[in-house]
Amino acid sequence: MLSERLQRLEDEGVVTRRRDPEDGRRRIVEPTEKGWALVPVLLELAIWGTDHGGGSSHPELVAAARQDREALLALLRAQATST
Repeated sequence: MLSERLQRLEDEGVVTRRRDPEDGRRRIVEPTEKGWALVPVLLELAIWGTDHGGGSSHPELVAAARQDREALLALLRAQATST
């Protein structure tokens, strides 16, 4: 089921997959520009879920998003492109 969803995201241009240069058996999944445009929406959903859903699976992420969304987005992108 997860592989079908991942394939759908790839088909829609939200992510790309490439071989891991250190282990050819693995694939690295990376967001495309279209995918990066979705990240702020996902952050807002995480905040909404914390406020209205009774908890968060990533409280540090939600706290950072509340404090400075733009800085968090820049950090996430920098971390993703440095690997």
